[in-house]
Amino acid sequence: MTDPGSHWSPGRPFFGVPTGTLVDEVLVAAEGDEILGFIKIRREPSEFGQWYVGGLGVAPVARRQGLARKLIHAALTAVEARGGDSVWLRVLSSNVGAVALYSALGFAEVARFADAFEDRPGVDDLRLSAQLPLAGA
Repeated sequence: MTDPGSHWSPGRPFFGVPTGTLVDEVLVAAEGDEILGFIKIRREPSEFGQWYVGGLGVAPVARRQGLARKLIHAALTAVEARGGDSVWLRVLSSNVGAVALYSALGFAEVARFADAFEDRPGVDDLRLSAQLPLAGA
């Protein structure tokens, strides 16, 4: 994972112009000066929900320690604080660990786009959604 470094400034996209994600839409987990993980959220209403989880990343040294789960919980809390009542995200069907994690947290598959990627035969592009507050979250 890359340190966002100089990308951190209000009004400037987090990972550059293509993502359009602003700093206030990124939650970061850090230890000292080291960024261990991030989750990006933004208000993006669709038929799947009001808020979109646009990215989740955990550094290799911090994986399998519950950090992704903590970041998701923090994002859901932030969405609720902003008046949101639903979130949605995209995940590849081949990302079995992520699908299992999201499902365990109360997300449900609401759409599946079969064989969505020419270079990845058999991989579907899933949409998962959750209503807030999540039970047990």
